[in-house]
Amino acid sequence: MGNEKDDPKLNFILRALRSVKNIIDSISNMQKLIALGVLVFFLLFCVGMIITPTDKSYYCVYPIGMVVIIPISIIGILIDRAGERKLKAKELGSVRLTEDNRLTIAKMDISKKERLVQNFKEERNSFILYRPAERGWKKQQYMSYAEYMIKFGMATKENIAQLESQNKSQHQYSRMYWESQFIIFQFGDDVVLEFTDESTMKEVEYLLDKEKKNYLKEEKREMTPDEIRQARVLLVRGESLELKLSFTIGAIVAVFDKKLIEYVNDESKILPNFMKFVMSITIEPIDELRSFHNENSIIMITRATFIKVNVNGLLQDFNIYRAYKFIETDERIYMLQIQWSPESHYAIEVWEELRKVLDSFEIIDH
Repeated sequence: MGNEKDDPKLNFILRALRSVKNIIDSISNMQKLIALGVLVFFLLFCVGMIITPTDKSYYCVYPIGMVVIIPISIIGILIDRAGERKLKAKELGSVRLTEDNRLTIAKMDISKKERLVQNFKEERNSFILYRPAERGWKKQQYMSYAEYMIKFGMATKENIAQLESQNKSQHQYSRMYWESQFIIFQFGDDVVLEFTDESTMKEVEYLLDKEKKNYLKEEKREMTPDEIRQARVLLVRGESLELKLSFTIGAIVAVFDKKLIEYVNDESKILPNFMKFVMSITIEPIDELRSFHNENSIIMITRATFIKVNVNGLLQDFNIYRAYKFIETDERIYMLQIQWSPESHYAIEVWEELRKVLDSFEIIDH
């Protein structure tokens, strides 16, 4: 009996099996499935070579088959990787509700994206989305930014003109923002948050602690309870000292014309810079901010917790979650915003509809 190391047939089979192992070690997922198919064929060819005498005319089919299957498997792997790269380029962020009533951003590849009916088409602003039609949803409202601010208690009819005059030229995006259009899809009635002198927020208390330390350092004494109260009121309500803030469960689409941007230093940074601008002018301090950036869009979640506010005659804490989807085209920036609160009466029944609105939003002229 000859030495196994000198057996050319056995050596060929061992080299082939080692090649298969190297293939499996270097690939994953769908590519592993391709490798498994290669391994099965290799084993079949190996068994055939072992049980088939070398003088048979069809013996040469086995080594030829083993050689041919290698480039076929490589082509399959390359095709799969190309498809994987294409899919990754289309990955979208999707906002989900966790078991403890928090919102989170999860990657969702487009191949698994839920098929949603896009039954609302806005021709003038070139977008489509799923518009909930269940009871409780009101007819969409079109308004300017000034009207939007008045609706949600960020300004009054008496001071809105002054605010516009003061703010319209303060930032490169200010004019674009003030001349934008807002489309509101509202569920139920407005929720009114009434502030008391005890009303606060986590971020406000953090800023107040810093202010106390600075005051002690500069004035050489601690702030009095009345000074703390006044500082808290100012931080919560702003300079206007508004006593109420309105909140609406639903979705808001804002459309901004990029021609109204005052100046552009770097076109590739328009979208992220615009997102920062939006966060800088929000009416409420944000105690949580998370985002997911994907090519020409950004998905972002914010949470604001109001502590000791009066809601329908009840003093309570009230959480507001907002999920934003920013999308940029050559001509416009779209901001889709869904807003929701676990403390609202409609929390459970409305969440799935809001998620569908966010996931279904699509630009139709690009």
